[in-house]
Amino acid sequence: MKKLNPLYLQALAIAEQALGENHPTTVKIRENLQTLRQQQHPSS
Repeated sequence: MKKLNPLYLQALAIAEQALGENHPTTVKIRENLQTLRQQQHPSS
C-alpha cells in the first residue's frame, strides 16, 4: 500500500491544478488519501 501514497499525491496535484481545490473529484481524492493514511498508521 505504500506505493499507492505517491500515486494519490500525484493524482491530487493533477486534480487540484485541473479542477480546483474544491471540485468534488479533488475532494474525493483527498478523502481517499486520508483514508489510506489512516489505514497505514492506525491510532492505538
